[in-house]
Amino acid sequence: PKQSVQSSAKLALGSGRSNRLGNRSSMMRLTLSLTFLLAAHAGAASAFTSPLRTKRPAALGAPSCLFMGLKGGQARRQMELAKKMAMAKEQAKKKEGGVDDTESATEDKKGERLSDDEIKARNDKKRFEDLLNSESATANYEFNAASGYLTRAQEEEAATAGFKGIDRMYEGDPAPESAFEGLININTENAIGKQGASRVVPWLHKNSARHKDYLLVVTDPREKSTELRQALKSMVKGLPKEVLDKTIVINADAPPENRRWLKKNEASSLTLFSDEKREWMREYTALGEKRWAMCMFVLGDGRVQRLVRDLDGDLVCTVVQNAVK
Repeated sequence: PKQSVQSSAKLALGSGRSNRLGNRSSMMRLTLSLTFLLAAHAGAASAFTSPLRTKRPAALGAPSCLFMGLKGGQARRQMELAKKMAMAKEQAKKKEGGVDDTESATEDKKGERLSDDEIKARNDKKRFEDLLNSESATANYEFNAASGYLTRAQEEEAATAGFKGIDRMYEGDPAPESAFEGLININTENAIGKQGASRVVPWLHKNSARHKDYLLVVTDPREKSTELRQALKSMVKGLPKEVLDKTIVINADAPPENRRWLKKNEASSLTLFSDEKREWMREYTALGEKRWAMCMFVLGDGRVQRLVRDLDGDLVCTVVQNAVK
């Protein structure tokens, strides 16, 4: 009996060991199976969730070697500029093809010339719509020199400007001539007066051959405007001489500041005038609405032929060339 008990104990011990070994091997097999399944699942998921490494066609605006080597911020700015240029080219193509979403300054949709009274009635309607859509009464923020936003007082002044005879200007409106007399020559630091205005404004010139010329005016009410200065650099490089000869720039900087900038940037082909009190800009309603910004005017035959508010400095050359052609 004693031997049988011992043998039974050995058998039980052996079976226990074999069971433990079997359990361990089962656990190992289970672990390996789970690991394999997880790896397979992750691979399948990544195959569905990761973007395909296919080459995008250039027509979709895929980043090209043009932006390689640029840092993140620079690349983004260049891509934004390229996008703006593409939009401008598309608009130019539509215009060349006869699709023009802007109405003429002095003609109706049929191409017939409007009378002075008809132009005034059309633009008065636009001014009335501006008055209805005005939100200046609810604005309560203050002017920020960096952003150029208007103060509440400035907005209220703009809202009541109609009662003072200073209406918002539109294409086709008469171009006030007297406003030019107060512009400051940056070299003499004196107002140009009537005589100077007659040399600047084409239809006032002594030479009648120049009466049909246009005058391109770029304005910015912000002092030392970085956006304006960058736009002027682009204009010097990108516009032909015959356009620059008919262009003047009006800003709020003092004459010495304008002289220094022209000399430093070798931009002698530009004609700058100072309007520190912004009187010309108020007369032509070129201060902006909610935010001070650049504006562009094409004046000719005593009227505003083209007007662009919130002029985009990145597209200034394209906008100018489309406006004067």
